Amino acid sequence: MSASIAIPQGERIEFVRAFLVLEFREPFTFSEAMLPGLRGELRRAARRAGLAPETFAALFDPPVSSDPYAQRRYQRPGPAFVLQPPARLPRELAAGESLELPLLLLGRGAGQLASFCRVWLALGEVGIDQGRGRFTLNTVLAEDLAGNRFPIWSLVSAAPLPLVLTRADWWLDGLPTPKQVRLTLHTPARLLANGRPLFRPGWESLFPFLLRRAGSMVHAHCEVELFDDPAPLLDAARRVEVLGGRLRWRDWRVLEDEEGGEPRELGGVVGKLDLGGEGLAELLWLLRLASLLNLGKGAAYGAGYLSLEEVP
Repeated sequence: MSASIAIPQGERIEFVRAFLVLEFREPFTFSEAMLPGLRGELRRAARRAGLAPETFAALFDPPVSSDPYAQRRYQRPGPAFVLQPPARLPRELAAGESLELPLLLLGRGAGQLASFCRVWLALGEVGIDQGRGRFTLNTVLAEDLAGNRFPIWSLVSAAPLPLVLTRADWWLDGLPTPKQVRLTLHTPARLLANGRPLFRPGWESLFPFLLRRAGSMVHAHCEVELFDDPAPLLDAARRVEVLGGRLRWRDWRVLEDEEGGEPRELGGVVGKLDLGGEGLAELLWLLRLASLLNLGKGAAYGAGYLSLEEVP
């Protein structure tokens, strides 16, 4: 083990690690390829559910900060929810079988849970993937730091259930601080530089995307500045050694245009990087935080799902 640096203002960064429990009404194959379409499916379901315009905007299109400095510093924030793909995909589901879909609600996103569930109830009526895969959202379970799960929303409960909030500093304190880690991008991350996708990014070109994603999400949804100056973090990244692995491009699926235009090919980078070196300890808190948030375009809907684990 090596000493790690604590997450800045971690006591003010809160999140809910949850699972949407979907009971399918018909046979359905839940696959990774359907994840890019969730953005359009959920937005259409929100309109069918009759969400008020301000509720819709807060859920799917959070505003850019009114602070001119923050506007220059941060990218447009993504939604306060982050969906992650279930394990062992594709999954063949029979009618009546349930699937747990991992979900993270960051900061103020915890207060959007009821609206988010309304959207999923509407989506279940028409199907999760282009009219296929009708389901019922029965409950939402949240997991605490000890791994215990508690219902925080239920279809059969009229009364609101207590949330299970996790503080980032407590969460980070319970994680190991290894000298070497493996960063894995499981689902394609579409990373754009000057309007063009990166096809084979290395560590040095990947790190600024991690930095911007974590910084903009925490600022938008927790009102926390993760760093005053990114220069020390960028310097630490230059002192991280890539010990093995690589990232490569992978095509994902053809995505139909929401407005009826031409379909688009969709893809991104996947793969693994084994990281070590003296700079890693200074960045471990940031990599841990980024592992909660996904990466790249469509990150809220399961794209760019990444994990961090100790290299044996």
